[in-house]
Amino acid sequence: MQTALDRNLVKQGKIVEKIEKLKLELSILREKQVELENETVLKEFRSRKISLDEFLELVRENKKEEQKEKALAKKVNEETNTDWRNKNNEEIR
Repeated sequence: MQTALDRNLVKQGKIVEKIEKLKLELSILREKQVELENETVLKEFRSRKISLDEFLELVRENKKEEQKEKALAKKVNEETNTDWRNKNNEEIR
């Protein structure tokens, strides 16, 4: 009985290691995918003939979008923290 338990624990440990290894591989592949997408976008922009004004406008728009995304993420984070605090306060009472 004990040996079966030991074998199961060893198997479980191996499975956990495999899961961690696969998660690491997945994160690496995601990073590579983002890099490849960025390269594709750069190649497309390089192949286009645009003026400096158009390029600067694209950069400005991109910066505005990033600022909006950061503001939205901050707002969601604050709302989540507020909800969490309210929930904890209700549980304490």
